[in-house]
Amino acid sequence: MTTISIAGVILAGGRGRRMQNKEKATLFLNGRTLWEHAYDNLAPQVDHIITMVAPNANWMSNIDACAGAYFIHDRRAYEGPLHAIIHAMDWAHDHGITHIMTLPVDQPFIPRDLSIKTRQLSILNPSFVRTADRAHWAIALWPVKERGRFKQQVHKGDRRLSSAHVFSIALDIEEQIPNFNTAEDIDTQK
Repeated sequence: MTTISIAGVILAGGRGRRMQNKEKATLFLNGRTLWEHAYDNLAPQVDHIITMVAPNANWMSNIDACAGAYFIHDRRAYEGPLHAIIHAMDWAHDHGITHIMTLPVDQPFIPRDLSIKTRQLSILNPSFVRTADRAHWAIALWPVKERGRFKQQVHKGDRRLSSAHVFSIALDIEEQIPNFNTAEDIDTQK
């Protein structure tokens, strides 16, 4: 039997256009940054945790809670989450990790048992979260062995996460997962 190890990957390399180009990870909600919420919700569910950031990101030095956390600067600036996921898969492969579980920094509130549910669903194929209102393509469990397929997809010019999930299994959950894309989204949750 194969031993499963999962690296949690917080995706925090976006441009933040709908947030007036602010780093979403640094925005505060209920006295804590979105990154802190994401880290605290994901870390207990995985064996390792990393954060993918833009190549020029330096916001981590301004948040005390980031001390000791592991950050990887993405290879390309603002190429979309699939590039960051592939980069994280390469890192995981180099460290002998079999799967990554991704979480966008602007969707930090996930069920506390999401990792268990996705492992039970499938460890062979990618799986993503689906709520009543939408598919959450970036909240997903990805087998690292699939990275070659995703690299081919990007090489062909398709960077869509929905395309990466063509062989995936949807994990339907009842909980709603808020998405903080605008300042108004954060204000409504305060």
